[in-house]
Amino acid sequence: MVTKPFSLMVIAALAMLWVWVFYVRASEFHYNGQTYSLRAQAVAMVMFSAFVLMIATNVSQVLMGGLTGGFLLCVGHSVVRAPEPPPEGDAEAQGIVGGFTEAVSGAAKSGYSQLSGALGQMGDMVPNSVRQQFDKVGINF
Repeated sequence: MVTKPFSLMVIAALAMLWVWVFYVRASEFHYNGQTYSLRAQAVAMVMFSAFVLMIATNVSQVLMGGLTGGFLLCVGHSVVRAPEPPPEGDAEAQGIVGGFTEAVSGAAKSGYSQLSGALGQMGDMVPNSVRQQFDKVGINF
């Protein structure tokens, strides 16, 4: 944005247009015998904004470049950063993700016994009418 101030001006102009249409003048629009509701104005504003940002200017390129650069900085930071050692004597803090990988792999090895309780609780949230329909086709919760 700093290297392309025109993009910032375009975004500011669109923001001012949105504020004017929906906060300052927030009413139906009459033109050439037609009345346009706020919903129709919103659809027109979305189409106009998309045209301006994606086609008429290079603002989308600047925004996507900024998002991509930020993403790459976050990934680079996570790759370079040394992981903190787990606390001494903490039995749950094992593996890469603090014991999650061991819980999943342990459940897979022991016949999913550790996950069956959670899945059973999820099945309790299904309404009885839906449960009966699933029972007809052979799916049991």
